[in-house]
Amino acid sequence: MIRGLPSKFMKNPISLCLIVKNEPQLEQCLLSIRDYVAEIVVIDTGSTDNTFEVAQKYADICEKYTDCNDPETGLIVDFSKARQYSFDKATQPWVMWCDGDDVIEGGEHLQKYIEEFHLNKKMSDAGESKIPKIDSVTYLFPYEYAYNAEGKCIMTHYRERLFFNKNYFKWINPVHEVVEPDGIHTISFIPKDDVVFKHKRQFSDKVIEPGRNLRILKDYYEKVGDSDARQLYYLGLEYANNNQFEDSIECLIKYINISGWDDERVMACLKLVDIFFNQQKYDDALRWAFKAIEIKEDWCEGFLQLSKIFYFKALTGGVNSFKFWRKCIYFGEQGLALPATKTLLFINPLDRDLHAFFYLNKAYNELGQVEKALETINRGLAFNPDDALLLKNKTLYEEFLAIKKVNESLETLKQIRKLPDNSLKKINDLINKVEEPAPVKQLNINCLDIVFYIGNGVEVWTPETVASTGIGGSELMALEMAKRLAKLGHQVSVYNSCGSKEGTMMVCSIF
Repeated sequence: MIRGLPSKFMKNPISLCLIVKNEPQLEQCLLSIRDYVAEIVVIDTGSTDNTFEVAQKYADICEKYTDCNDPETGLIVDFSKARQYSFDKATQPWVMWCDGDDVIEGGEHLQKYIEEFHLNKKMSDAGESKIPKIDSVTYLFPYEYAYNAEGKCIMTHYRERLFFNKNYFKWINPVHEVVEPDGIHTISFIPKDDVVFKHKRQFSDKVIEPGRNLRILKDYYEKVGDSDARQLYYLGLEYANNNQFEDSIECLIKYINISGWDDERVMACLKLVDIFFNQQKYDDALRWAFKAIEIKEDWCEGFLQLSKIFYFKALTGGVNSFKFWRKCIYFGEQGLALPATKTLLFINPLDRDLHAFFYLNKAYNELGQVEKALETINRGLAFNPDDALLLKNKTLYEEFLAIKKVNESLETLKQIRKLPDNSLKKINDLINKVEEPAPVKQLNINCLDIVFYIGNGVEVWTPETVASTGIGGSELMALEMAKRLAKLGHQVSVYNSCGSKEGTMMVCSIF
């Protein structure tokens, strides 16, 4: 047997390392992985509840460690120091880490990755393959970090989790800490999807110090300034999390200009989009969405953000609405044509799998492309069949298209005289829910002569086209107002461009 390789009767030669403090979900975490690792190392940084006692039930090494805390306040100031201490205590050839409010699914698959590495290493050491000499390895696994009310993951990324030969790795950064490899050694980053780490903090009552990360990052930035670009990025995020948006914008823009990691530069751009969008500064949001595409044109996120922004610009775009709806569609379809983004950083998979279709179905409908609107509804429902809004719109579109089809068939029957006109009218009134006209009332002194002047629009329309294909919101509003006023006994006329003669405004006498 190759040294360090487990048999099917042994637990994997892995030390799972955790740093904990007041963890109500710790037992659930440890039970999810206990059967698959040879050793669990738990380092408690100052719990005041029963966390340490729970850890002792399952951990092989369990210690209290507070050198990572401020000696005066007792508050943590350096997470990486505690993480490194946990790695230093590990005794197995492989080390893995998680948090006390994580659950690990797929632990039974860990063995095959260890076997894969040792086989490659044996061949490499013997010169039997073209694989360069392998001294260490890092496996990255998906990390589901947050969920919506329906339990759908809304934030995921990949994290370095499993390492061979811990001496080639070191924890750095006081918060948002990462494992830094020794660059002179060969490291293989191999993402796998059958082992998943799931963050469950939002489902617990764990209390987190308000503003903790911002406190640590501000102190750190005062010491190192712009020399650590990555922490500048996280400082910008934490300013935003604490509603200090001007400081956040300044940090993120500075980070984009000095960083050399394009993945994180894109994420900084997308955060700026989010900030400006929430402030309804859509043009500023557009600028940073386009910047995200400039940096990573093969990422879908920038395109999908553009689609969302143009959707909201169209809602208030006036004469430009038609143009904005088209752009909403163009950029949305461009983004959906790209593959799902794989990155070490946080992304929201629902932006691509679900939210994009909220915007697209409305945009297609506004342009009169109801069949395409229904198609996008079905694409969204393929991911979430129970979405209430999509289901409601699906019913409306299907009803509209069915009535349109019946109307077209009735018109064909009328043309070939297969049905008498009175039968056609009864069928047409039934499917279109036309009420019997009320008796004409005697006009009185309060009767008004009301005129709606719609003017030239993006498209021409008549009562017939409204019944068959629909029309935009403002025109439909005018029609509905006119109908209701007419029922009250007023004389109502609607003037618009009917298209019978260019430049001529005609009266559509429908009331």
